[in-house]
Amino acid sequence: MSAFRTVINSCMLSDLNCTGDLFTWCNRRKNNDIIFERLDRFLCNNDWQLLYPAAEVSHLDFYSSDHRLISVSLKKGCEVLFKKGPKRFMFEHKCMLEEDFHQVMNQWMHNDINVDLPNALFQFSGVMKNWAGSRFSDLSRKIEFFRKELNGL
Repeated sequence: MSAFRTVINSCMLSDLNCTGDLFTWCNRRKNNDIIFERLDRFLCNNDWQLLYPAAEVSHLDFYSSDHRLISVSLKKGCEVLFKKGPKRFMFEHKCMLEEDFHQVMNQWMHNDINVDLPNALFQFSGVMKNWAGSRFSDLSRKIEFFRKELNGL
């Protein structure tokens, strides 16, 4: 998580706080086992905030996911919704537990990046998506296989 925070700090991003319900994730359990967390955030830099000073972030309903969609209202009557599109890279803590994660992260951070922030983050997500794909591509199939095995017991 430290390396992720380093990227956020080096890109000078800040959290555009939300209105309404604070939590963006739920483990979907019942009673005392239920957990709500704020995992998803809308990050922007100072230049973006100056362009959209009246921007407001709100969290929509869970719909069919355990994560809420994030809605950004730039000004009254003009909303941009971040909806499901092509599969996106989602940074997970397990990535940092891999031996070569820090090597990949340091290599990317020391590249000469002469692009604007959105393109830099796009490049970073591409590097991490390729790296994570090579590391964890079989994981979903293995989980499903063992889930079926357990159900068969």
